[in-house]
Amino acid sequence: MAPGAKGRYPMRIPTALSALVFVWAAPAFATEPAATIAAAGCGYVSTSAKPPLSEDLYPAEIKRIDGDDVRKLNRHRLPVGSHAISIQELIGSTPRGYTKLRKLGNREMECIVLLNLAMVAVSRGNEARAVDPLRQVIAFVEETGSPQAMQSLFEVAAGLAASRGEWERAARLFGAAERHVEETDYRRDPADEAYLSSWIAKTRAALGDARFAAEAAAGQSAAYAAEVAVIGHWLTPLA
Repeated sequence: MAPGAKGRYPMRIPTALSALVFVWAAPAFATEPAATIAAAGCGYVSTSAKPPLSEDLYPAEIKRIDGDDVRKLNRHRLPVGSHAISIQELIGSTPRGYTKLRKLGNREMECIVLLNLAMVAVSRGNEARAVDPLRQVIAFVEETGSPQAMQSLFEVAAGLAASRGEWERAARLFGAAERHVEETDYRRDPADEAYLSSWIAKTRAALGDARFAAEAAAGQSAAYAAEVAVIGHWLTPLA
């Protein structure tokens, strides 16, 4: 939907990780007096409908509206006026979308999609489906040394370990991720932070503060390449 557009249209978001669009909410029927419209008029935005993939339209999720986190809602009522909407594309969440990204040859984008697929699988309790994407991410990290991919690998793998009740491993991977954050000054996306904090809270509760701190410290002191290799060995029998 272009800036200032009125009515009900599908938003065509470019093939990118996220986008910020500006929309104008107008009453569905503008036949009432202007004063009434200004006081009670509204519009709605939603990303709950499934777009037709055959037209190269893919799912998306509304993350923020006017700076407020609204990810827990599916339909949003907006007063008349202009609004800034932050949207997260979910192209890689569909087989067709993932295949298209691979054909584009953008390996960094492909890696991010793989991490997202693994994170979704873990969040949905389907740990087995997270293994292959993570193994592909490991290959990418070992080949390129990408610091962003390495940090995300530690974080997603920490969640996978926690989901399996492997609390010590989860704490250790969290420690590696935290050290990486400190050394590179990379900051997590809010969605990644929500994913990780949930699993780490469970890990801390399972281990207790002292044991959690000890395992995290071990992860912080480990060499990154060695920790990546450990993750690879751990995933092999899970495949």
